[in-house]
Amino acid sequence: MSVDAGIVPPASTVCLGDYVWFDLNNNGVQDGNEPQVPGVTVKLYDNNTNTVLQVTTTNRQGKYLFCGLSNGNTYSVGFENLPAGYEFTVSNGALSVSDNSDANPTTGRTTTVTLGSTDDLTLDAGIYSTTTAVVGNYVWYDEDADGIQDPTEAPIPGVLVTLYDNTNTPVSSAVTDANGGYLFTNVTPGNYVIGFSGYPGSFVPTSKGSNASADDDSNIDPNTGLTDVFTVTPGSSNLTLDAGYKANPVAGLG
Repeated sequence: MSVDAGIVPPASTVCLGDYVWFDLNNNGVQDGNEPQVPGVTVKLYDNNTNTVLQVTTTNRQGKYLFCGLSNGNTYSVGFENLPAGYEFTVSNGALSVSDNSDANPTTGRTTTVTLGSTDDLTLDAGIYSTTTAVVGNYVWYDEDADGIQDPTEAPIPGVLVTLYDNTNTPVSSAVTDANGGYLFTNVTPGNYVIGFSGYPGSFVPTSKGSNASADDDSNIDPNTGLTDVFTVTPGSSNLTLDAGYKANPVAGLG
């Protein structure tokens, strides 16, 4: 286990990035409770010729990155393919600020930046909606079976999460990522429940937390595998819908 490879960027080149997020309060600033946006198309423009040099897509963490760019050249970034019902938030502050939105609300494109000798990871875009909502959030292994997320307890990736409307009809599905997270965007106002399936066969749901709005407890009924009914309002975000699982039986030998 000693055969490694290190890589370095070409001489006199740097990288440009960085982030797209749901700006729930539409203030142009990244707040702690606002989630990332995967799947947004990002284009890098050469401002000398106004041509597109590279195209990429934000990853699960809402991040994007363009590398191999020449020092001293001038670029801008354009964001496209937003989730349906969403638009750009207000542009707030200078390009060099790392926690604001830099996309023009009308065009989705930043102003120009001239790259120096170091990476520029400050070009972000916030988006929001007045008509749809965001719902999530987390599935984990509840080792002590108390229904509360403890710091040492691990996430469970690969769980199928299904969103059902008030007629018990599935309207959307997602799969938990490597960090146990899931996210539904473009959720129209109404009443919903969430179900979880595809978790390891030896697992069963843990105890249900007493506070449905808490962000660190389990929200599923162990008997049904579903959350309680929750209401979605326009432009809202509910990132408290978690599911804890324990081994059945609780103890094992191996």
